[in-house]
Amino acid sequence: MSYKTYNFANKLIFIIFYLIILNSKNFSEVNNYILGLSLNYPGVGVKFFIKRNLLELRYQIIADEVQQSNLLGLRYYRQFYKKILSYYIGLETSLFETIIKPEELKSSGYIVGSFLGIEKFLYKNFSFNLDFGPYVAQAKIYDTIATEFDFVINMAINLYFLKK
Repeated sequence: MSYKTYNFANKLIFIIFYLIILNSKNFSEVNNYILGLSLNYPGVGVKFFIKRNLLELRYQIIADEVQQSNLLGLRYYRQFYKKILSYYIGLETSLFETIIKPEELKSSGYIVGSFLGIEKFLYKNFSFNLDFGPYVAQAKIYDTIATEFDFVINMAINLYFLKK
């Protein structure tokens, strides 16, 4: 099974699990918190709340036999609370560095994107979120610059703490 097929299968399993959870009881109290920890695929993030706005600092590592990519990003969310789900829109910008083995070639660049998503609380301070949107990535290896456009699915498990 190729890396892309494996990656898609993992995301599909997570989406199905997420849709099953959508029918669970609502515990949304996100307005009461000022800090959160996010475990996303494939990294971690720290969330900071300012009313209905949220900033997340993210670090992700993607590695296989051929390459390793490190990504550091900042996400902005604007949340809209409903009875069952929290909806949000947002923007993301990230810097990344990739090392391609065995030649040890290094590339670096940036990613910019926007997204639309939902967050479902399973308990008063524990939630899942899923978002989707268009992203543009630009990388530079030596004097060559490559730009790519794609749609990205982001998923995370969140734990909120430090009440207001």
